[in-house]
Amino acid sequence: MKIVKIKSGLGNQMFQYAFAKTLESLTGESVMLDLSQYNIDRLHNGFELSRLFDIDLKEAPKETVELLSTIPNTFIKRIQRKFFTKPTHYIEDETIFNENVFEIQSSCYFEGYWQSEKYFAPIKNKIADIFSFKYPINHSTEQCVSEIDEYTASIHIRRGDYLLGMNKNLNLCTINYYSTAVNLLQSYHTIKKIIVFSDDIPWCKKCLSFKNIELVFADWNNTEDSWQDMYIMSKCKHNIIANSSFSWWGAYLNQNWNKMVIAPEQWNKKQKRNFRIIPTDWTSLPV
Repeated sequence: MKIVKIKSGLGNQMFQYAFAKTLESLTGESVMLDLSQYNIDRLHNGFELSRLFDIDLKEAPKETVELLSTIPNTFIKRIQRKFFTKPTHYIEDETIFNENVFEIQSSCYFEGYWQSEKYFAPIKNKIADIFSFKYPINHSTEQCVSEIDEYTASIHIRRGDYLLGMNKNLNLCTINYYSTAVNLLQSYHTIKKIIVFSDDIPWCKKCLSFKNIELVFADWNNTEDSWQDMYIMSKCKHNIIANSSFSWWGAYLNQNWNKMVIAPEQWNKKQKRNFRIIPTDWTSLPV
């Protein structure tokens, strides 16, 4: 049996689930999900995969999770996890892509973010179906999507929790990054409208302005409807994303054959560049 830990917000859950489905496909073994993190920490909107998509991997029994993993829920177990992790508990090295992870034969508990297209490349042609939203969109989203044409792009600006001390290692994309990205996009494609997505719309309205481009501020999808922002991003012709797994998936699910996606090079302050997360056909710029 293989168990994949699911944690964090929607974008990260999608990376982890895509990795789990690839494990299932390549090994032919039973793969289950550990959702116990959401009993402790309901980050963002909690576990959303089963609500938004038709997923078919089941939750692992608590006793099996405890058997295979070292869960740091006590001081002693935090020490054990750091220095004496069980051999059946695989913790991802987030700085590299490790293709050998799919060759682990025995029962194993997998913990990581798996933020690379390479971790689901073997099932890449199934990803759009796996992550097809099953809920109907609301009227405002429907109207917004109906007005998207070949001259429409999206921009995602992540501020909110990135300004908190707990996320001090995360880069905050600058106005210069977004201005450079828009100018670069315009050098290849005619852009007349940009839909702006952010957790700080008032800041965006105050600080964003691009010559001869209409800005539409998507401010109607909140809390349990926030997934609809990802849906709208995927319908735009081009995407300028933040260092965010949420807008990464919005851009990745974009089916436009000649889309241009621009992403920040440095996703956190410890990395010079994060080429692992950026697909080869995307463009990266300094933050």
